[in-house]
Amino acid sequence: VIYKEMIYAELIDFQLAKTMPAILASHRIDCHNDAMCFVIVRCEEMMEEARYALEDGAAYAPLYSGRETLQFEDAHGNRYVDLPCEKTAAMQDTDELMKCCFETDPDHPMLFVGACRRAVEKGKLTADDVALLEQAGQKVFLHPLFKSRITSAIVRYYKTQADGNPDGRDGSVSYLLCLDKDKLGREDRNGVCETLIRKNYFNEAYDMICRYGHEGISSKLLLKLCANIVLKRLFDEDDRLLFLAWHVFTKERGDSVILDYLCEHFNGTVEQMYPALIQGIKERVETYDLEERLVAQMLFTGRTERMDHVFELYASRKKTSENVVRAYFTVKSAEYFLEGRSTQDTVFAYLEGAVHNSAEKDRVPDIYLLALTKYYATLPALSDEQKELCQSVVDVLLEAGMVFAYFKDLARFIMIPGNILDKEIIEYHGNRDIRPYLRLRILPEEEEFHYE
Repeated sequence: VIYKEMIYAELIDFQLAKTMPAILASHRIDCHNDAMCFVIVRCEEMMEEARYALEDGAAYAPLYSGRETLQFEDAHGNRYVDLPCEKTAAMQDTDELMKCCFETDPDHPMLFVGACRRAVEKGKLTADDVALLEQAGQKVFLHPLFKSRITSAIVRYYKTQADGNPDGRDGSVSYLLCLDKDKLGREDRNGVCETLIRKNYFNEAYDMICRYGHEGISSKLLLKLCANIVLKRLFDEDDRLLFLAWHVFTKERGDSVILDYLCEHFNGTVEQMYPALIQGIKERVETYDLEERLVAQMLFTGRTERMDHVFELYASRKKTSENVVRAYFTVKSAEYFLEGRSTQDTVFAYLEGAVHNSAEKDRVPDIYLLALTKYYATLPALSDEQKELCQSVVDVLLEAGMVFAYFKDLARFIMIPGNILDKEIIEYHGNRDIRPYLRLRILPEEEEFHYE
């Protein structure tokens, strides 16, 4: 009562501000367990605890927030919680004096903690709140968990500010740049990274992504970051940047910079490269040698479902490689002859040209000759030039000992030996490593089958 009646805000100087808060926050703590000797006061935001002796079951201790944890200790050092006790404030209505003490001595530990707690619990921080909270990182008496809460609140503040003013570097983010990112959680790291991107600190944001990954970061912001890093590095190939560009492309389809970078450097699966190529053509960006790389990938892996379309793009837009072209038509010929797949007429036009222009037909790949003659057998008519070509090719095949059932259909156009026409030809289509056997009876009087 004496303090309340005699101490006015105008009387509080720096020295008084250091000692007065403990008096203003003083509480009488009564414990009804005679075995207890001390009361321990813990503030969850602080590293240190305070220890006060109980005399006749009572002790006086400052309780600043009312949320302190009380523990009681006996003579043997054993501690107890949730013992019944009574807490009685020594003074009432001390808020104004506490505020004056904090203004005079802003470094007072408990008053500083209280101000930080109130700021953190606010729904929306002000610039003054942030200025206060940014000092918390230098306070050794604060608990790391409370520092983490403070950091999260500051990060949210800067992120909100950046969301409202995304262009340019207006507003300082030096606090975010100086943070130890290793000590942040995923959400806070992402908040820092997104803020840096919005404020055009692209190198710093990219370094964070290289170290911690991009999981949880807005794909639109990753697009902005990736495009700027690509331009800054003049489209130099970088594995991490390529991976980021591909991720952005799958989420946002990318812009012309991302597509150009992918077309120049990206090598992935057929399913990954094909969409990048098609989108690049739609956006009219330079595709470099992506068509050739993709055709080669399809030929190598056997994923040929969209190969015809890609090869058309390759043949129409770029200077072609003879090896790639020959490999393509070899695969198409094998698919047609061995697997019975339908094939475009352009394939047979190429085969006709390749065989016709070869002076030595026996040096042409067998699969070309087989696919072409099988195709001729399906046509209703052949031109004189095609008949001549067909005859020369069949002669080469017969000389090599190759005879197939469709040769009989070619008898409409060319000369086929009689010893082929008067026989039934049975073909085996299967695994080349397995030797087939034919179970048959030839003569009418035969009753049992035999194998050949």
